[in-house]
Amino acid sequence: MANRRMFAKTVIETDKFMGMPISTQCLYFHLLLQGDDEGFVANPRQIMRQLGASEDDMKILITKEYVIAFDSGVIVIREWFIHNQHRRDRFTPTVHKEKSMLNLSDDKIYHLLPSGVDSSGNQLATHGCQNANHRLPQYSRV
Repeated sequence: MANRRMFAKTVIETDKFMGMPISTQCLYFHLLLQGDDEGFVANPRQIMRQLGASEDDMKILITKEYVIAFDSGVIVIREWFIHNQHRRDRFTPTVHKEKSMLNLSDDKIYHLLPSGVDSSGNQLATHGCQNANHRLPQYSRV
C-alpha cells in the first residue's frame, strides 16, 4: 500500500461534501488515508473508534454515496480513483473479493453491479453488498 494519498478538490470542495458534519468529513479523510491501492478499507470500525466517529458519520457517508459498505465490514471509497492514481510498477491489487461486485465507470467512480452479477457478467449470489433495496445491519441508512 502506498504511503502517499491525494484529495481531489472536485470531490471535497463541493456543497454536498462541505454540508456534512465536520466529524463525517474527518472520517472520510481518514478512510482515504487508510485505503489500499484500490480504495478498499478492511477496518472502518477501528478507524471510527480511533477518531471517536459515530455510527451516524458512517451512515451519512453511505447515504451520500461517498462509500459503499459490504456485509463483510469492508468498505470501498466510491471516488477513489478520482483522488488517487498509482504507477503500474507500484500498484498492489486489492485482496478483497467484494471488488467483483463493483464496476469502475469511465468517470472513475465505483458503482454496485445489479444484484446477482459480477464484474465479468457472471451470475453471483445476491447477498453480501449494499444496494438501494438492502440495508446493512452495521451501517443502516439514515
